[in-house]
Amino acid sequence: MHKGFRENADGQQTVYLNGQEIRGEWIYGHLLVIPYNEDGEADHYIISKVDRRDTIYDVHRYAYDVLPETICEAIPSLKDAHGNQVYNHDVVECMVIR
Repeated sequence: MHKGFRENADGQQTVYLNGQEIRGEWIYGHLLVIPYNEDGEADHYIISKVDRRDTIYDVHRYAYDVLPETICEAIPSLKDAHGNQVYNHDVVECMVIR
């Protein structure tokens, strides 16, 4: 599983990239990288909500273009205190109880 940030002016969440505040939302799902687009660069998408019954033609409905710098991979079997999945590059707080 992966997550990536999708830019959206109406989004409720923000990230900071290169000193710039970007509004949008986190998208969770499987990563799809299309190696070269028309500009010769890679496109990065997060595929979300896909069911095994969906065909390849259905998948495009669930593909969200995300900022490549924000893509994170889930750390298997690691969850936070609230039971949420932890991803690499997540900021976590560690408390030591004595």
